[in-house]
Amino acid sequence: MTVLPGRPDELTARAADLVASAGVILTVIHELRGIVEDDEGKAVQALYEQNDQISSDLERIHPRYKGTADALTEYAVALTDAHADAERAQDDLDDALLAQGRADSALHDLNDRVDAAGDSTDPSLADQVPGAQRAANDAQAAVGSARSRIESAREAMNDAAEIAIRKIDAAIAS
Repeated sequence: MTVLPGRPDELTARAADLVASAGVILTVIHELRGIVEDDEGKAVQALYEQNDQISSDLERIHPRYKGTADALTEYAVALTDAHADAERAQDDLDDALLAQGRADSALHDLNDRVDAAGDSTDPSLADQVPGAQRAANDAQAAVGSARSRIESAREAMNDAAEIAIRKIDAAIAS
């Protein structure tokens, strides 16, 4: 199970396909531009004009493909990093929640034992309470830290998505 939405592996593959498509478009542009007018016949002239129109059209769309491909490639890297960060944080959160449960239980048990002893409480037993409280507090802090790291990964993913959207919009508008 993933902590964050998205499928970075699929996005990376599709972005690579788009980069390849942009490369093919550029290759076709160069090849079409390389065809020279060597005959003045009407058919050759018509072919030359078609070639020129196709080349112009491809030159117009190439920046859109390339800009979109670049934006998606950058986003795929950021999404992969965010997923990895979130997964590590989730593992730490799982460990921290277990530690918190143990620490809270130990503190609760210790307080019960101190309360049960009443006035005859062994001073060494009562002296253990601050340490048990610190352990519970530390465990709670670890839980909070892991949750914060998951949220930071989510924010990084969302920020990267916004940047990609702006870059794609700019590429399409070009």
